[in-house]
Amino acid sequence: RDFHNGVPMVLGNEGELIPVFTSIIVNALDAMEDKGTLAFATGIAGNIVFVKIRDTGPGISPGLINRIFDPFFTTKSEKGGTGLGLSIVDKIIKENNGGIDVTSEEGRGTTFTITLPI
Repeated sequence: RDFHNGVPMVLGNEGELIPVFTSIIVNALDAMEDKGTLAFATGIAGNIVFVKIRDTGPGISPGLINRIFDPFFTTKSEKGGTGLGLSIVDKIIKENNGGIDVTSEEGRGTTFTITLPI
């Protein structure tokens, strides 16, 4: 954990934002298959608060990373994935005037960065 001291309150709907973080965390844990590290960081950049969630899972291939927020896109259909989780996450973040970005390196993990206005 790397939490910035004094992170101010953000403008957003708590009831909507909690499932955003839950969804990303559950996806990360699924990807790591009970091994690896899940890291969290928070900070401030101007009038924006950011939260980074990083895992050491297998990463997302470059050919798929641009599709992960598409409705019904899933790599977990055999495990019961519907492909709606990250599309809903993206929609909620945008409705709360925020942004979400993902970077990934195959074999090294994935980082989601969520930004929300102060």
